[in-house]
Amino acid sequence: PVETRPQPVQLLRRRRRVRRQTETIRTQVVKEARLEARHRDVFEKASDFIFTTDATGRFTSFNPAGERMTGYARSEALQLDLGRLLIEGDETPDSLVAALRAPAERSITRQSQLLTKSGARVWVETSARIVFEKGEFTGLLGVIRDISERKQVEEELKRARDAAEANTQ
Repeated sequence: PVETRPQPVQLLRRRRRVRRQTETIRTQVVKEARLEARHRDVFEKASDFIFTTDATGRFTSFNPAGERMTGYARSEALQLDLGRLLIEGDETPDSLVAALRAPAERSITRQSQLLTKSGARVWVETSARIVFEKGEFTGLLGVIRDISERKQVEEELKRARDAAEANTQ
């Protein structure tokens, strides 16, 4: 067999192409690392409780705001499911998931109470959406906001309105 060696010009072209491709890949990896760091920073520093669950409702991520709001350390929280924390009539995680699975729903926002580690109840607003991977339901992505002050103001307004109506009768 006759062995053919690449010509010097061809080798130079290949090396340049490999260098360009390597630089493109390196640039993309750096961009992705920066983006991931930015998202991690938002997750860690958010004032709202940001979480994800698996398909069974067990937490798979739980940010520091969630720790502050619930009283559970992240390591403890990752052993819990959403159903243990959200309470309020029929507003259970199962009804949350059922509502999200309705064809018209992409995301929902609901008010309920959150049960803290100490047993206190905190009024919250939960915004959530279902996460699909390859067409399969894999869990939830959600944000929980403390609305205790809003609920307190609403209750005070209701009492004031009721008192005003009682005085005019």
